[in-house]
Amino acid sequence: MADEIHHPHDLMVRAVLSDLVEATSFLQRHLPQEVSQALNWSTLTLLEGSFVDEDLRASEADFLYEIERLSGAESVWIYVLLEHQSTPDRWMRFRLLSAPLWRHVRVRLRRQSRRRT
Repeated sequence: MADEIHHPHDLMVRAVLSDLVEATSFLQRHLPQEVSQALNWSTLTLLEGSFVDEDLRASEADFLYEIERLSGAESVWIYVLLEHQSTPDRWMRFRLLSAPLWRHVRVRLRRQSRRRT
């Protein structure tokens, strides 16, 4: 997450979604019911770091959570990217393809596969 807060509502969003009780409530409300019911919410953890490009950190906040499945299968990640803006941006969905995020995913997957062998 970015260190500089340029707008008061950014501080509120970061505080709320950094609190695991509040994040749980937010995610349970916004994820599809089938997904939400398959997760062990008591295991939700906020992972360190930000995957937003440096030049976008003034206007975006991102959160990466890890949570276990009730089935006992491998844990899953939930990535939340928020941006406060006054007009719609049709390219917003492509920011999820951020290279830093996918590098992190590849590294974590490699570590997990090594632990299994």
